[in-house]
Amino acid sequence: MIYQILVHIHSMLRWLVLLAMLVVVIRSLFLLITREQESSAGKKIPAVGLSLLHLQFLIGLILYFISPKVIFAGSSMSNSLLRFYLLEHIALMVLAVSFATIGVAGSAKILIPQKKHTRIFIFFLLSLVAILFAIPWPWRPLSAGWF
Repeated sequence: MIYQILVHIHSMLRWLVLLAMLVVVIRSLFLLITREQESSAGKKIPAVGLSLLHLQFLIGLILYFISPKVIFAGSSMSNSLLRFYLLEHIALMVLAVSFATIGVAGSAKILIPQKKHTRIFIFFLLSLVAILFAIPWPWRPLSAGWF
């Protein structure tokens, strides 16, 4: 029962994470191009996106250890669905969380706005790309479904 609840939360939270990541990438690119000053409230947007990503990752980590789709056996590597959940999905998500965390943490010490926005843009874009590759989209040949 807890597994199904967490899967549904993880699946629905994905859309908030994608939206937040997209907002951060577009906003940082806009600020980079226009060279506008950001508001004090706007400075918190990358941190909110990172917080949502960390929450999603925490739920996913719990699911990783209780999911019937994650089978810790050598034979799992020969099955594309089992390999995806055992290795590919978690590896790309660790990479995505790392990129976003490096972007926010590294930009906190930068005083020059252009360098700060460049760093956030690059690392959140890398994170977003990793997330898009790691999502088990219904058109991918994983036959995994979304729930």
